[in-house]
Amino acid sequence: MAEKLGTKLNFVQKDLIKKSTKEPGRVFTVKEVANSYGISENTARA
Repeated sequence: MAEKLGTKLNFVQKDLIKKSTKEPGRVFTVKEVANSYGISENTARA
C-alpha cells in the first residue's frame, strides 16, 4: 500500500506547497527559500 504523500515530505516542502496554493503563479527563488527557512542553498534546491 502506498504511503500518503504528506508522510514523505518535510516541513519546508509542505510549507512551500501551502504558500504556492495560496499564491498561484508565485516564483520561489533558491535564495529566498534558503533565507526564509534557515537552510543552505543546496538544500533549498533539493
